[in-house]
Amino acid sequence: MVLLASAACTAESAQALEEVRAFTQAVHVGGLATPPAVPVSDGVAVDGMAAVSEKPWLGLLRMEEGRVAGSAHWVAPEGAGAYIGSLAAGDGDVSAVSADVSGCHARVWRDEAGAWRVEDLGSRNGTAVTSTASGERGAVEPGGAPCELHPGDLLHVASTTFAILEGYPG
Repeated sequence: MVLLASAACTAESAQALEEVRAFTQAVHVGGLATPPAVPVSDGVAVDGMAAVSEKPWLGLLRMEEGRVAGSAHWVAPEGAGAYIGSLAAGDGDVSAVSADVSGCHARVWRDEAGAWRVEDLGSRNGTAVTSTASGERGAVEPGGAPCELHPGDLLHVASTTFAILEGYPG
């Protein structure tokens, strides 16, 4: 709801995400995340049961002309992550992209230290990350060091832009 109100007032997606991040940090002493899911039975949380997943997932929320386009695509914190590309067809991969995105353009994953990362896989039209914290846009070089992603950042895959979220699907 805060994202909707902020986006409506500013019409700037990056500014809206930064305002939501700052609000959640101040009010909830956390980041841009949803609470973990808890098993339920007949609508009541089951006592003594752990959360379904303790590690938050990465959400890729596609933005078009400063507006949200569809729902978030969630990447599990375990495993190899997800590939982003026009021909990405594996489970969990992201293929809802613009025509200028390479077949296998980039990969996002959570590293051993718990940080989310993106790497360019030799794309033709580039990958970049805009940091919400600094406002700076940095290129992710093919074959270079992976770039760290933070909630609120914008991931640019050719002309396709994703807002980075962290939370739990569903």
